[in-house]
Amino acid sequence: MHIPRDMRDPPVLDRAKLLRAFGVNMDVLCRLADLFIHDCPRRLEAMRTALAHHDAVGLEHVAHTFMGSAGYFAGDRAYAAAVALEALARSGDLTRAEPACAALEREIARLTRALAKLRHGGSDPRGTAAGQHGSGRASGPVDG
Repeated sequence: MHIPRDMRDPPVLDRAKLLRAFGVNMDVLCRLADLFIHDCPRRLEAMRTALAHHDAVGLEHVAHTFMGSAGYFAGDRAYAAAVALEALARSGDLTRAEPACAALEREIARLTRALAKLRHGGSDPRGTAAGQHGSGRASGPVDG
């Protein structure tokens, strides 16, 4: 049975959500993306440290922070991974935290690549090349 790619592997970014959030203000989107990309290594290291120390509170905090950022950037896959890790950490049962952290790390890497692509000349959320004027329509998801 053939399953369309959209159903097998959801996009990293949802252009329509980004367009609703940022409109035509690509400058703001790019500045915020730069801050997020710059801050990710520190957050990921905090996640690894919390995991190594079995620190449920630390994991919950990092997951919650990533959840907010991923939601802001319409990174639905990273958001879902952060929600899952936050729930595990909140429960205090860290037996499945390692694979949950690995999943979040993978999705954050994909999200940062997709944001960097937008930031450095890739397609913008309107479906036009960055810096070009488009119709203002969102043309679909962005993969990282």
